[in-house]
Amino acid sequence: MKHFAATLTLCAATAMPLAAQAPQDSLRVRLETSIGAEIGIDGDISSNNMLTKRVPAGRHTVTVRYGTAYEKHYELDVTPETVQDVYRYPIDGQLSVESVPAGATVYIDGIPQSSTPAVFPLLGDHNVRIEKDPETYYEATDRVSVAPFAEVHRSYALRKRPPRLYGMVMATGSAHGFGGFAALCRRFGGFVRVSSSFKNGFFSYEPPAAGQTYAADQNNLAGTGRYKEDGHAYGSVTCGFMARCHKYVYAYIGAGYGEYARKYVKDESIAENAMYPDEVFPYGSQGAAIDVGVIAKWKALLVSCGYTTIAGKHSPSGSRLNEVYVGVGFTIHKNKKR
Repeated sequence: MKHFAATLTLCAATAMPLAAQAPQDSLRVRLETSIGAEIGIDGDISSNNMLTKRVPAGRHTVTVRYGTAYEKHYELDVTPETVQDVYRYPIDGQLSVESVPAGATVYIDGIPQSSTPAVFPLLGDHNVRIEKDPETYYEATDRVSVAPFAEVHRSYALRKRPPRLYGMVMATGSAHGFGGFAALCRRFGGFVRVSSSFKNGFFSYEPPAAGQTYAADQNNLAGTGRYKEDGHAYGSVTCGFMARCHKYVYAYIGAGYGEYARKYVKDESIAENAMYPDEVFPYGSQGAAIDVGVIAKWKALLVSCGYTTIAGKHSPSGSRLNEVYVGVGFTIHKNKKR
């Protein structure tokens, strides 16, 4: 019995060091490959691209698979002195992307990446989208397949969108009167502008009959104090053509009809004035009107500057109207989803 107990004690003492040494015989390794592939060691294949396992020191075989068409084997020596935290075996291919125009954003599987031109390490099938200034260009989409270690090149020409159709409404004003401006324009369009002095409004100037003349015209009584200036009468209607010169700039030119005259009323305190008309329009112009201008657009805000001239004269003492006006307004459009 004593001999048997001694034998058990000796065996137990011998077994303890062997058990303590067992963990030292295996080493933890972490293996990684490209997303979409599978990796394994010594025939033990993971279901994804990462595998963590304890293996004995020595030489091992690492296997990388991609579907059923690609498989590659690597030799791996693992010792306590050389073991690494991670062993990587990437099999990515390469996707290079260009676009016209350059500087477009590349989305891969819905995630924004860098701008074109760009190169991406990829493996497998991916959805690619190219986008630049959605208001100006259509986006480009593609389905790209990249095999292990393959080099795939894609070039995309982004098509321009037609300019949005804008309705434009503005209020215009100058030293002679105020009015309104309305237009419709895509690449090209048309406009109409109406302006008036409001106080004396549009007027109809009737020239004197043959052999007669207004005293204010003949003797320039307006300059003698017999007549006092009482504002002016002004009205014009023009319409014409407009074009989109730039994303933020439009220009227009048109023609129409206009009338302008300074209005004078006689001074009732002067008795000699009884023989003269109560009011006259001695200076002014009447006839064809030319209208040109530019419009600057920022978002929905419009700011314009224009020039109008009325070509005809009312009388020998008349003068042509040359008017500079400004405008401010906004755009009207249907903001539909593109």
